[in-house]
Amino acid sequence: MKSKSLLFIPSWYPTVDNKFIGNNYRLQIELFSKQFNVNILYGTPTQIGLLSLYKLFKINKTAYFELHAPPSGIGFKYYQVRIPKSLQGIKGITSFFEKFNYVIQGKAYLKELKKLMNNDFKPDIIHAFSTQNAGIASFYLSKKLNIPYVISEHQVFVLDSLSDKKRSFVKNALIHANKVLPVSEHQNRQILMNYIPCSSIVIGNFIDDELFKPAPQKKQDLFTIITVTYDSFIKDNDTFFKAVQLFKEKSKTDFKLILVGGNFSGKKIDKTENPLYKYVKEYNLEQESELISFVNKSDMVNYYNQSDVFISTSIAETFGMSQCEALMCGIPVISTSNGGIDDILGANSGIKVPLRNHKHIAEALLKIKNEEIKFNREEIRDSVVKKFGREAFFNRLSDIYLNTIQ
Repeated sequence: MKSKSLLFIPSWYPTVDNKFIGNNYRLQIELFSKQFNVNILYGTPTQIGLLSLYKLFKINKTAYFELHAPPSGIGFKYYQVRIPKSLQGIKGITSFFEKFNYVIQGKAYLKELKKLMNNDFKPDIIHAFSTQNAGIASFYLSKKLNIPYVISEHQVFVLDSLSDKKRSFVKNALIHANKVLPVSEHQNRQILMNYIPCSSIVIGNFIDDELFKPAPQKKQDLFTIITVTYDSFIKDNDTFFKAVQLFKEKSKTDFKLILVGGNFSGKKIDKTENPLYKYVKEYNLEQESELISFVNKSDMVNYYNQSDVFISTSIAETFGMSQCEALMCGIPVISTSNGGIDDILGANSGIKVPLRNHKHIAEALLKIKNEEIKFNREEIRDSVVKKFGREAFFNRLSDIYLNTIQ
């Protein structure tokens, strides 16, 4: 019998319109649904004018949408006041509207939670995925209903771009959480450097070791490099392509480059429409490159298992999901010192290089290709399964839930 009830509040989550956003959250929730009573509240904000908001409040109407795939839960829209342009930048007025919107958000979540509670779902604990905005909503619910809550922080933690009021919401949510669960020591450091004295435990991320596993050993015709990226400064794609171009010059042999990413929507796009294509063309790697705009998780394992090495050139990573998936498939990783990688990459599973240094990456590629450095596939896999696989992750997080409830 399932004795404890968990309410999950994700900051983003798969819907029928977008089946891929927040899917890692869904998989984590599904992992716990077999031994706990589980439910989900996923609210998305919609900005409207003050008059429109008043009309909607009068009729007390909520717009709902369907969540994609189990576990079950409620998807709903909550409304936020759009600050008139003539009033933007006036500090006192902006602060007032931000606080007003915070209350509106909280009341919307409270209304939906009470529906669940009226249907005999009474959460023993709330788990918010990321502080903005799930953690902020969870803090509100905890104050109103005296339910303990934890926040797992997955986003790059930078508060400088937020207003003073929004920063205070974020800090209060973290300070008052029963536990803050950063996904890496790097993430934990970023939170604490903002002078937020929260009670934190680093938990890592869940990687499905039943899905991501090595294929039977087979000889590849071509040395194959894989990366998973998107068009952003933080991913430092220039360094990646410079490294591969230099590797091409020095190796003087054929190789294959698998590029996954550039498309968040999952809709089919032509290769030339992919924003990563400009790098392929600029660095003269069209002959070697297979550019794949989007891949489902269930298919991604096949691409890892076609590859000899995974490369990440990110400037910062909160954890490194793709890197960890590759490692679970027994594929060595070459990664920049991006922070999150420190928790998952060791000397027996890959090579760590300085940030923005394409020469070091090219040298590491040559050493792996020429077998100057060799890795054992099972050792690579074991190094991450024992930390982030199903059993390890479930036991670590369920202990936190149960200790918090007690």
